Amino acid sequence: MAKPNSSDNQSNGSATQNGFSSIMDFSKFIPNGIPGFDMQGMIEAQRRNAEAFTQAGQRAMQNMQAIMQRQNEMVRESWQETSSLAAEVMAGGTPQEKMAKQTEVTKASIEKAVSNSRELTEMLTKCNIETAEALTSCFTGAMDTVRTACVRKA
Repeated sequence: MAKPNSSDNQSNGSATQNGFSSIMDFSKFIPNGIPGFDMQGMIEAQRRNAEAFTQAGQRAMQNMQAIMQRQNEMVRESWQETSSLAAEVMAGGTPQEKMAKQTEVTKASIEKAVSNSRELTEMLTKCNIETAEALTSCFTGAMDTVRTACVRKA
């Protein structure tokens, strides 16, 4: 593998300091640019897009962590409730009383499970909507930038 010479390192050094524009120096392909095309505007738009995608990804990750944390809390609460209710069902009483108590416990457990499922579904829906809105906004902004960059200057 050939080592880059010092002149290559110098030309790449300034591009690296510019952040997004360091990924590719388009001026090497089209030295005079495309007449009427705002290359710097496009590069800036792509930098903003990358930032928006990063922020959307971070927010989605935060939301998913909150959902997972809530789900863990629900499991812990359910386990504690099940343990205490099992002790109640097994406590003294006639078989009919135990059956009635077990029916109550089962009904309450199912209602709680449905409620927890609904809560998690709402959290997931909110997360998906936030992410979709952020990405849609980014996409429409990018399309506006492309349209503006492609319009020839009068």
